[in-house]
Amino acid sequence: MFERESTLCTFALGYCRKLVQDIPEEKLANQPAPGMNHPAWVLGHLAIVGDSALLMLGQRGHCPREWRALFGMGSQPVADRSVYPSCRELLEMVETNYRAVITAVQAAPAELIDAPHKAPFFKEELPTVGDLLGHIMTTHFSMHAGQISAWRRTQGLGGVLGL
Repeated sequence: MFERESTLCTFALGYCRKLVQDIPEEKLANQPAPGMNHPAWVLGHLAIVGDSALLMLGQRGHCPREWRALFGMGSQPVADRSVYPSCRELLEMVETNYRAVITAVQAAPAELIDAPHKAPFFKEELPTVGDLLGHIMTTHFSMHAGQISAWRRTQGLGGVLGL
């Protein structure tokens, strides 16, 4: 169960790592347009969503409690670099959480995966825990990685896939 999603999530993790590996630490919160999601916020947000996925799977999340307000639903990125943890800390938390999600989702019982999720959103579009987890592991992750890719172009940085 979840083999394809796990493969795609692993690919997205590697892509995310490549996206941020050459960004200078002091530029991680540059905001070239008002409200634009910058890499510091995106990484923290992905980490928090990974925590949420782990909670759905009956596991403990790994993010510090204060990250919920900083990166959770309804939070807004700010251009003040001092507000955010280091890139290394953010990326490590993303990788820790999603690797734990990959492990936990493969062992999750079918009754949990097929149950309706309790999140306050996407009830019709993604009705089950499995649907929402699949989204978190693939489309949600990739949408936000794409934001970092677009941000890179605003900063004069190139692509990272070598295509």
